[in-house]
Amino acid sequence: MGCLITNGIVKSCDYSVSGIQRVYITNFNKDTTYTNDTDSDAIATITLGDPTDKYFYFEPLDNTAFFQDDLTVGSNGTKYRTHTVTLLLDGNVYDYNKVATALDLGKFTVVTVDASVDSVGSGAVRMFGRMNGLSATANNLASGTAVGDSKAWTLTLVGTQGELHQILEDESVVTALLPSTTTP
Repeated sequence: MGCLITNGIVKSCDYSVSGIQRVYITNFNKDTTYTNDTDSDAIATITLGDPTDKYFYFEPLDNTAFFQDDLTVGSNGTKYRTHTVTLLLDGNVYDYNKVATALDLGKFTVVTVDASVDSVGSGAVRMFGRMNGLSATANNLASGTAVGDSKAWTLTLVGTQGELHQILEDESVVTALLPSTTTP
């Protein structure tokens, strides 16, 4: 009996805001290593597999970014996780054209910061695609039809993983890996 429940879950008595407020993306590299904190088991450090790689900050439009971490059962009974991260990015940012093709064709690891904050004012920091990376299943620009509609790029990254998404100790674990010219 290898898979036994060892504790329950009690609902917290806190306000909860859904969604993601910040997103960081890097190229997936199987040689990237992670060190977990011995007490919390959260990822405490990341060493990128290629020293030229960095995480890059992507600012989603307000109230448009979300993640899913789904249990998937294959036709032969195998079980795995499907990680999905979706965000809308400003359609007026013309620099997006410089990265659109790379996002279309690449494979990535994604870190998100929840919109809901804890008692010290920070949202949970989550990593998706650590084992096998995430790839784009959608990356499209839509103009909207009315004045108030959103003109935005919709980016959806999806990947099959052999684990739940991972928790990072805090946002500084990933911001330390940003290019020096980037400030979220």
